[in-house]
Amino acid sequence: MMKRLLLAIFVICITTLIWAEPISREQALRQAQQFFLQKGKSKALTQAETSMSKARARGKQIPDYYYVFNVGQNEGFVIVSGDDRAETVLGYSDKGSFDADQIPSNMAAWLKGYESQIKALTENDISVVKKNISKAYPSVAPIVQVHWDQNSPYNKYCKLDLPNIHIQAPTGCVATAMAQAMSVYRYPSATTAEIPEYEVNFGADGIAYYDAIPANTPIDWDNLDVVNYNGREDDIKKEAIAKLMSYCGRSVGMIYNGGGSEAPISDVAYALKTYFGYGKQTAYKRRDWSSDKDWNLMIYNEVAAGRPVIYGGQTDESDYSEGHAFIIDGYDSGTDAFHVNWGWGQLHVSPDGYFKLSALDPPLEGTGGSSGAYSFDQEAVIGIDSESTGEVEVVKAVVVGALFNEDGMGVNTAIKNDIMEKEYTRNSNGYVRLSLYFQFQNHLANYYSFDFGMGLHKDGSLVGEIISVGTRYDLDNIITYTTGYSSYGFGYKLENGSYELKAYSKEVGSSDDNWMLCEDADKQTVYLEVTDNTIKFSKKSSSQKEGDANGDGDVNAADVVFVIEAIGKADDSNKAADVNGDGKIDVADVVYIITRIE
Repeated sequence: MMKRLLLAIFVICITTLIWAEPISREQALRQAQQFFLQKGKSKALTQAETSMSKARARGKQIPDYYYVFNVGQNEGFVIVSGDDRAETVLGYSDKGSFDADQIPSNMAAWLKGYESQIKALTENDISVVKKNISKAYPSVAPIVQVHWDQNSPYNKYCKLDLPNIHIQAPTGCVATAMAQAMSVYRYPSATTAEIPEYEVNFGADGIAYYDAIPANTPIDWDNLDVVNYNGREDDIKKEAIAKLMSYCGRSVGMIYNGGGSEAPISDVAYALKTYFGYGKQTAYKRRDWSSDKDWNLMIYNEVAAGRPVIYGGQTDESDYSEGHAFIIDGYDSGTDAFHVNWGWGQLHVSPDGYFKLSALDPPLEGTGGSSGAYSFDQEAVIGIDSESTGEVEVVKAVVVGALFNEDGMGVNTAIKNDIMEKEYTRNSNGYVRLSLYFQFQNHLANYYSFDFGMGLHKDGSLVGEIISVGTRYDLDNIITYTTGYSSYGFGYKLENGSYELKAYSKEVGSSDDNWMLCEDADKQTVYLEVTDNTIKFSKKSSSQKEGDANGDGDVNAADVVFVIEAIGKADDSNKAADVNGDGKIDVADVVYIITRIE
């Protein structure tokens, strides 16, 4: 009975697979009109120019990956997808208007990300499973009440001074996002630690020097009560905002320049905690560290708790260094979209509104940022609160890879070959030598020095002592540390049976009592099958049932859903969904699971 039901469900799901079907301007206009009618607006819509229409005007052949329509006179706009496999409405606002020539660079980068994702559908001939999922989250009104900007008067102290170059630079969207987040709490009253001096080398043009900002430097919140500066404020209020923007920028080592000031979002959490006294739970996160469902829920939980999120999104590696940042501070349950404050003070063309975190539902694998032409890096600073929430930061590394290798094989070759299992013959003492690379990252907001190790488990308990595999001092955020080429002895007095090899870490200098299983240790487990004569190492447990795609120990409807969601993805990162081992994730894998459900 269960098999019949699942087959029926599967037939329904597979009929919702959507293949390429571009949306015309007329279709998009009707969708936009319907959207605004549902919101009680019936005024005429006018199509706005986009980067794509402007490119065509220059003679380039480029399709409309999305359309933008303005409603009335500065009464809002809506962004409609140009491909029916993507979300229909990508973003909207109930006020202002859209002008491609005036939107801020962070919004332009975000829209470029939408474009890249939708473009990937066509270039990779991807089919998408359209899901109708009711959104259970209640709406959250925007938290941030200010609309601050990057230019005058905000940037008075944001300068690039070189021997022959003197520029009044913008504050940088990272600094503006930080200042707007801090405005929610009007905290701190003064810097809590010295912001160190730094320098930026511009090569032949010279070196720019920035002095330290002392601890206890006041922040004048009494005069930071302007929602949007227009230049007519008194000098005291202008001075207050200019200083705050400078402190924020300098705290993350802002590189000031006329074309745009840059700083990495990955440094923001450390700066907020160290120089401005924000809670210990303030943390940096990347979308590719978690599932799409968990990521969206994490962002929602932040705004539902009244905490603004400093968010970033880019379209390629060159953009990553620019650190495009903005604020997410609300949620609309009707459209499953998050409210974005772009840090753009021109309210008459304000692009603030509600936007999807991805153009695709479900997003392509790689939405988090590692899949080539359609990568769309997303990162966030969460837990921003003037008080600690009681959460204690646990200092442990994340294991991101366990790679078998042959003698002398370099790590890049090991990654490329991706050997899934190795079997060795035990010597007279029962030993074998395993060659293995481990890869670790630091996902904390500070630099940490780690000892790395691995431990053998049987029936959930550690067997013997932790084996050291390497040490890394001052490991920065999201930098991958790969252990050096080594081989490790296993098997002496080891009884026959099934074992698991898991990654551990501890802070350098701490006792052996501080060894902890790494974050994601279960995802990078190496499984051992020990017999009298051999030890077989594998990345897949021999006890895992055939058809158990999600690895939860059972073969059931959850595995069917797991595979259906993986169908049509453009890379092979989700190999677990290929349950029949034919190198493809398709209908055959679903049937394979259903026939094995008891």
